[in-house]
Amino acid sequence: MKKGAFTLTLVFVAVCVVSVAQDQQPEIRDPAQLVGKRVVVHRMPLCQPGTYTVDTTHAGKQATVVSAKPNKAMPALPPTAMSRLDPAARAMIEGQQKAATLLLQFDDGTQLDSCGPASPRQLNDYLDLAPGQTLEAPVSQAGESAAPSPVTFAQGSPPPTQNTWLQPSDQQLQLALDSGYKGPKLTYLVFKFNPQKTKIGNDYVDQPGITVSPPLVCAYGLGENARAKLIDKPELPQAKNACYGKVIVIAIHISPSLNANWPLVLERNGQRLQPSSAIPDNNPAVTRYQTFFGEMVGYQYQDRFVFTPPSDWTSNVALTYADDSGKHHTVAIKDGTFEK
Repeated sequence: MKKGAFTLTLVFVAVCVVSVAQDQQPEIRDPAQLVGKRVVVHRMPLCQPGTYTVDTTHAGKQATVVSAKPNKAMPALPPTAMSRLDPAARAMIEGQQKAATLLLQFDDGTQLDSCGPASPRQLNDYLDLAPGQTLEAPVSQAGESAAPSPVTFAQGSPPPTQNTWLQPSDQQLQLALDSGYKGPKLTYLVFKFNPQKTKIGNDYVDQPGITVSPPLVCAYGLGENARAKLIDKPELPQAKNACYGKVIVIAIHISPSLNANWPLVLERNGQRLQPSSAIPDNNPAVTRYQTFFGEMVGYQYQDRFVFTPPSDWTSNVALTYADDSGKHHTVAIKDGTFEK
């Protein structure tokens, strides 16, 4: 081989190696990692939000991921049931449990969603991160799995000193995280009430209820969630990032109408606190439920709110929500929810 040809071959190989290195994309393990990121959309199903009206004009264009709505249609299976499945079936179920419906906003202002839940494996095929974008490590959704029953410390083990209900010490957070991962029942109070006692869901429906979870219940839920999924226990910095200084409110309610999400705020001594983050349920499940007038068909909503109250909000806190008709309802939150 001539020297010139050999040199040209080396240059070609070097260019190919650099090109491959540049094209490598980080693996998407949780759709929530993409929220706020710029992505290049390839041959991905795109629909007008909440419909099956397909859009094909935005393929190949860049967009920002506005939200990732978790897949509620795939229930969590007990670890014992998952262990009996063959690897392919288990991987498929785990993928669907992690799936989410993405809402994307393109540069022309158009918002489109992914036409339904997409698994991490599908998103790795559908999307590339835009140049300069990176992915953070996936973080479990705070409060999603927080136990709605009371949580307490094991007998004979006095709780460590807590700074405030909203800003617990590292020791307290770590103990709540450890306890959730080990599986015992602990006793932090979780304030919960039923705003729709006249509506009773069937066996396939979560009963209506509004649940208020303070930071230690959130940390307990992170540990419990990791244990149920047979994954490593989250580290303390992850729990602090997800739970410290935050109150998570989950509102499950039933309505005969679509677009019947309930707005919700916290109030104290004339002050009103809006949620720092609100995830309304824009794709409610169709359900049947019982009322005094017989069986009805409607929709079950699960709206999620995250609040970051001032640290002195330790008493006299109330929760106000507006129902389907716009009527306001105020419920005083028991102080025990916020204090030991």
